[in-house]
Amino acid sequence: MVITVAGIKGGSGKTPLAFFAGWFLDALLEVDVGWVDLDYASGSLTERVERRRKHGFASPGLLLSASYTSDEVELGRQFAELVKSRGDQLLVVDTAPGPSATALLAVEMADIVLVPTWYRMVFMADALNYTLELVRRYRDQLASVRKKLFLVPMGKSSGAVISRAEQEAEEMLKNTELAPAEVLPALPYMPGIEIYYHEGLYPTEGAETPYQVEQARRFHDAIKLTMLPVVESLAQLINT
Repeated sequence: MVITVAGIKGGSGKTPLAFFAGWFLDALLEVDVGWVDLDYASGSLTERVERRRKHGFASPGLLLSASYTSDEVELGRQFAELVKSRGDQLLVVDTAPGPSATALLAVEMADIVLVPTWYRMVFMADALNYTLELVRRYRDQLASVRKKLFLVPMGKSSGAVISRAEQEAEEMLKNTELAPAEVLPALPYMPGIEIYYHEGLYPTEGAETPYQVEQARRFHDAIKLTMLPVVESLAQLINT
């Protein structure tokens, strides 16, 4: 099974989503989870996994990385072979921004596609337009009844009060035609979480002080809420 995280614009939260979703699913499901980094433009996921290893964490593992090859055609071939040979494993795939050949292949071979859009952008309309363009470009690949497309709003304020810009963003998400995409509960921004991500750690792995432990718990609860529809879709796929 393959979960592909795709985006048409850099800086949308694609790699953090792939990282945190991969860790969460590996911890939750009785299925081996492996990361795949097809983002030849930055290789950020590969860096995070390498830092995890330095901290002594081996799971989830990195099964394929664009950082180790400069040939996109060869990378696509290796990815296709990996999917065929790892049928009993869940692959969480990070892709390069835009409709690159490997990103299109990863979407085509995916069972579930996650598309992040940055919630707290000043220009939320631009971010959403980029997302809609990606949905339009990938519509043919997503036509299969087996595929599920989820839009993941990233960076919502974690407090009770939200800004006017965020209120406008919520209205845009409610009133914009996103079919066949389903909008998931927003993943909030929490101060300090990026420090764990930078080090390749899930917050519960790195929290030490009582405040950090509480922040990590809240973040974990938020990811659980965001990912629940994804987990339900995976369960349906496993049982069919």
